[in-house]
Parts: sequence; C-alpha cells; structure tokens
Amino acid sequence: MSRRFNTNLPPAIPQDKGTHTKIAIHTVTQFYGDNRQLSLFSDERIDAFSRATGLTITNRPDSYGVVLNQAQRKVLEGILKAFSDTNYKGEELKDKATALKEIYSDTQTSAETLTKAENAPYKNIEAIPVVRLTQAEIIQLSGHDRTQGDKVDVVEAISFLATKQFCFYWVRLKTDQGKPVKDKRGEYVKEEVMEVGSLFRIKTIRNETGELQYYEIHPSAPLLDQVSNYFLLVPNNWREEVKQLTGKRASSYTYELLLWLRLQYEQIRRYNKNGGSKRKPKQFKLSKSWEEVAIALKMPETMYKANRKRASKIIQEAYSVAIKLGYLLEVENNGATDTLYLNESYYPKPGELV
Repeated sequence: MSRRFNTNLPPAIPQDKGTHTKIAIHTVTQFYGDNRQLSLFSDERIDAFSRATGLTITNRPDSYGVVLNQAQRKVLEGILKAFSDTNYKGEELKDKATALKEIYSDTQTSAETLTKAENAPYKNIEAIPVVRLTQAEIIQLSGHDRTQGDKVDVVEAISFLATKQFCFYWVRLKTDQGKPVKDKRGEYVKEEVMEVGSLFRIKTIRNETGELQYYEIHPSAPLLDQVSNYFLLVPNNWREEVKQLTGKRASSYTYELLLWLRLQYEQIRRYNKNGGSKRKPKQFKLSKSWEEVAIALKMPETMYKANRKRASKIIQEAYSVAIKLGYLLEVENNGATDTLYLNESYYPKPGELV
C-alpha cells in the first residue's frame, strides 16, 4: 500500500532578474554522492595529481566531493553571488597560467595536467576571475547578521574555504576547440575530470598597520568549468524561505535536499530539452529509497545505518518542507521506495532569467 504526503502549495514566487545566483552545475554536484563515486575514489589518484602538478597535500581527502557545514555553505554561496553578479568576470581577469602558478608548480607536466590534457580541469577556462570583498561585504552577501558570533563564523568559514583541500570530481561534456564532441551514434561524449585543492584561493590584503582591508578571491576549476551554459539559478532568498516556514533552524539535511532537488530538476529539464525526438523524455519524478537519498546527501553511514529510525525521520521532515515550499508536489511511498514528484512550475528556467 502506498502512502502519500501532500499539502497546499504556496503561490508561485515571482522570478525577476537579479534575484538569483548563477552556480555551475559542476559546483553543485560536489555536494552530492553516489555509490559509483565511492568505488572510483582512490588515494592513488590524489598522489598522481600531486606528483603531476606539484601540489602539496596538506590534508588528505578520503572521498570525492565536498562536505561543508551550513555556515560555510552560506559564505560559499555569498562569494558565488559576487561572481554571479559580474557574470563570472570578476573585477579582474587573471591570466590562467599566472594564477595557477600560485598553487601548482611551473612545469610542463603541471601545465599539461591542468590546462591541456583532454580531461584537464582548466581546459575550458580562458582566464581566472578575481573579486575583492571586504569582510562586511561577505557577511552581507552570505546572509549572516553582524553579531560577534556570526562574524567569528564567517572568518572561520573564509579560512576553511581557502585552506581545506578536497578531491573534486565531475563529468562534463567533452569539447574540441569549443565544440561538443559526438560519438559515431551521434551521442554527446562525456569525460571525467578531477582536481585536488581548496574551493577558493584567497589572499588577505592588509594596510601598512596590518589592518584587514579586503580579501582577493578566485575560484577553483569546478566553480568555473562550463558555468556560462551549464548552471543552476538559485534564488538568493531560498534559505530565508526555509527559515520563515520552519520558524527555527531546519536540519542541515533539509537544505541539502532542497538544493539537490534543484539539481535533479535541472538535469531532467536539460535532458529532455537536448534529447529531441531521438529519446523518450524523462518524467519529473525521482524514485529512491530513503537510504539512497541519505547517501546522495552525504549523510554519514554511522547515522543512516546505525540510527535508521532517526535518519528516516530527518529525511521525512525534509520532504515535508520541500512539499510546503513547492519544490515537490508529493512524495509517494510504497514501503521500499520513495517517489518524489517534482513541481515543474516551481523551478526557474535559465532562459527566463538570463
């Protein structure tokens, strides 16, 4: 027997220009996992990248992707808004080779690995955009308050985003001289890409007396790769909507689920748009067990295996918020699988806003 969760949907939110942040889909995928990624990851790949590029490993990633707490995520989103507002041109475009020399070694092998090989992370990136933000601007962009506690959270998040090394992994459309590559059947060819490093490269600029003036920030490859045509539009107020609904701090997994749903919707929309008449369009629904959803949201095994009842409750509560906000029409459960029906009218379409 199936169980359905539903509620009255809120009115559609007007989607005006300037109210959304443009975020590369390759960025968003860093926050979500699957079993395939778990089997592909290895220390050898990190070591090979380090040898080829001269990168010093300061902390060894133990999986693909990125895990941040919500304070760090808010700062990340705030900085990305600053880049988005300039259409990822920044206040300055830094020569790619010059920017990479600050992180990686200046050798032919390093240049080949980073910029020239078929799966080089910076192959599609012509120049590195730079933004300059004061601490107060980052606090405002990230939606934090100007309390001392929030200021401490922001400073710690900036440091984390600048120093914590991750093993980024994404699958992108393969191109040749800017044109998509197709195989003999006429299908687009994809290629796997990885980079090891921090999300941002951040310089602290101080005056003669040592007082902080601003941060000079430029992004890593997954934040830039194909961002001009492969991106999500995320409302700037999406976190505030959750807060207004729940009246309290929602679980971090609620926020993870909502962004994941945006990613799932956009991937289905693009699949259907680019499929033409050659393939059957996908329905805007997802069929997953709650454990698969937990894995996608990078919930630790110690939680979803050892404390199944609590983990399941967290996922169900996140579903409820998603329905009330309009991300989902309903969730149907048949005892083994949750079918999530996406609300097509809720999500912004890139062509409508940019």
